[in-house]
Amino acid sequence: VINKPVAIKVLKAAHACVPDVAERFSQEALLASRIDHPNVVKIFDYGTADNGCPYFVMELLPGHALAWEIDHRGPIEPR
Repeated sequence: VINKPVAIKVLKAAHACVPDVAERFSQEALLASRIDHPNVVKIFDYGTADNGCPYFVMELLPGHALAWEIDHRGPIEPR
């Protein structure tokens, strides 16, 4: 509908039934959606899939995964 690529984060079904985990997931989506800053991903939507798993839809950022970075460049200094 919005005609742009997005990333979707979904809580696995095994974790969706754990109240603390599901609540933290919801809080992550809610709090991140309230922040408007260039260094924080934008949250477009939040909901629950037909299978009961919560999800949120966020902007898709260019780049690669942290695992790729570590595999190709080695450990990252904490600083």
